[in-house]
Amino acid sequence: MDATNAVAGKFPNVKFEHATGYKRDHANVATYNSKFHEGRYVQGIIAAKMSKAGVAGYIASFPIPEVVMGINAFVLGAQSVNPDFKLKVVWANTWFDPGKEADAAKALIDQGVDIITQHTDSTAPMQVAAERGIKAFGQASDMIAFGKETQLTAIVDNWGPYYTERVKAVVVSTMYDMTRVMSKGYNDTVTLEQRTQTLEQLGRQRWQDAKNGTPAYGPVSNELKGGEAQFLVDYHNYYRTPRGFHPRAVNSNGSWALTTPLSFMNMPILSYIKEISPRPILFIHGENAHSRYFSETAYAAAAQPKELMIIKGANHVDLYDRMDKIPFDAIAAFFDRSTMFWIIAPELKSLKYRVSLSPLA
Repeated sequence: MDATNAVAGKFPNVKFEHATGYKRDHANVATYNSKFHEGRYVQGIIAAKMSKAGVAGYIASFPIPEVVMGINAFVLGAQSVNPDFKLKVVWANTWFDPGKEADAAKALIDQGVDIITQHTDSTAPMQVAAERGIKAFGQASDMIAFGKETQLTAIVDNWGPYYTERVKAVVVSTMYDMTRVMSKGYNDTVTLEQRTQTLEQLGRQRWQDAKNGTPAYGPVSNELKGGEAQFLVDYHNYYRTPRGFHPRAVNSNGSWALTTPLSFMNMPILSYIKEISPRPILFIHGENAHSRYFSETAYAAAAQPKELMIIKGANHVDLYDRMDKIPFDAIAAFFDRSTMFWIIAPELKSLKYRVSLSPLA
């Protein structure tokens, strides 16, 4: 919330929305939420009916209104069945930290609770509950795969309909389809035999990582040794120089886990690109970018209305920061034709959206 408001203060003509937040320090900041506390109330009823100890454990993230109202709703639901029902709360002070969440679940179970619920986002509490043979509730997504005999039900956050209502136009600059390149290689040159070999190798690496208790990583990103393809030189000239260097950025000063491709190889993210229609899309890409074909094929697959703009003389990273290359006037004109304002949603961080928006209460 603080980061959103800080950036919003610098760009008063841009509209920002923050999921489940409560701070709106500027007129161009709005927040949105769902009625998930209603589900928490139902979970409380289920917990009271299922619990033999009459005590549940609640792993909470931060003491903010979103989380507190969930706790209150759970207790009210449970006490509608059993007025003496108790709830023990552990504050993890994080949204996602499997280690902390697992430790919190273990501590609560050791204190005698026989139901675990959470307002943190990893599956660790569900896994601990499954190991210890007690019931639990999932959070943010269906976690049944991690507790087939454990999960009673789950709160599922479905923001899609809200975003669909809000989004009016999309601009994609220097689009990079990671799922495609990791599955098929650059320019789709990987054969089925090569893909199969890669999957087998990644599977063996995953087992090795599990045995070692830590993932293995590749070499430091974007270091040049000589003879690299031009696009790798371009990456180096961005990520390893003051243009785009950051000491904590993987592409600047770190490396990816060797098993990273597993998360992408079977998830073609553009399978439903036609469903963006009737919202207009503007694809922007550099003429000399090695990744240009991503935008061109996505443009071909998308439904109307759509536009494709190729920037003469630009490579892939030029459209990251080259103010003389980025077509600001064309982008502004596209949005003027389409709608009114901007929205930035945390769950859709790679795209920018233009919407007609009023702050929500």
